Order: sequence, then structure tokens, then C-alpha cells
Amino acid sequence: MQHFRLRSLANSRRSTTGSLDLKSSTDDIASAYRKVPSRFVQHTTVAVVNPATSKVVLFYLPGSNFGGPAVLNFCSIPTLITHILRVMFAIAEGAFFDDAIHVDPAAHGDSAQKTASWLYDILGWAFKPTKSAPPNYANPYLGLVCDLTLAVTRNLIDIRAKESTRVKALSMLCTPKHANPRSSK
Repeated sequence: MQHFRLRSLANSRRSTTGSLDLKSSTDDIASAYRKVPSRFVQHTTVAVVNPATSKVVLFYLPGSNFGGPAVLNFCSIPTLITHILRVMFAIAEGAFFDDAIHVDPAAHGDSAQKTASWLYDILGWAFKPTKSAPPNYANPYLGLVCDLTLAVTRNLIDIRAKESTRVKALSMLCTPKHANPRSSK
């Protein structure tokens, strides 16, 4: 179990409200890498085998193919939007590639998530509604659970592996090497 100390946010909240009661919410940008523009057609043409004719067919993809260039070009988008949300709206916001996390005092409800959703949407990078997680004290984010329940009493954030991730990792560790088909001999 890993704990992280809250710094100035904790001190400023305690001085004004008496306690630090935070919740986090998460979102995922819909089809993020496909929306990254590219002026080079040779970078956005995809070859696919038509199963009916067994012939290769070329398609133009109106955005970057998933891979190195798309990821590198895309990362500037959430970095900029995160900065805007922090500076203009005073939201404790974070982003990792196309995943966003919003932290807000519990008393504010889902205002951080709604504000982030509004800004991403008007800039053309809407969140995927099915991947949205509402504000909660413990929300999964990138295979981990970000638990803010200790923020109230001990000024700590608890970050741990999701139960499914923990079970999978233990299973892999407990499987003998010779029984794993992916292991090299």
C-alpha cells in the first residue's frame, strides 16, 4: 500500500473548511487518437484485407493511426486542457494520455467532472459516457484505486492495485515458469 501526502491543497482546505473531504471522478476521451489530424495522407492510409475477396483494400483514416506519432501528437491536447482547468477553474485535474482524473471537495458534487467534460467537449475532445466514473472516495484509475478516504482524517491518499489486477498478478507469480506458454525456454 502506497500513501501520498497532500500538500498545500490539504492545508488551505483545512484552514477554510475544517476538514479535507475529497472525491475523485474519472473519464476517458472517446476515440482520442483517431481525432489527431495529420496533413500527410501516407500516415493516415490503412491497408486491410477484405475477407470476402481476399484482396488488400486501402482506406483513408481521418486522423492518426494508433502508434507512436498519434500518441506523441495527441499528448499535447490533454496537457493543455489540464493546464486550463487548473489555472482558470481551480480544479485539481490530471491526465494520462486519454484518461482524465478530476478531484473536488465532496461538497461540490460533480462540478469538477462537469466542468472538465464541458471544456473537453467544446474543444472537440468529448469524453466517452460509458467510461465515465462519478465522484467517489475510491475510484479506479489506470489499473489502480485512488482512495481519498484517508485524506479526511490523516492527510493521506491511498493508492493500491485494483482487486482484479492484484489477483491476476498473484496468479502469474504463482504459476510455474514451465507452465506458462509465453515464457521462453
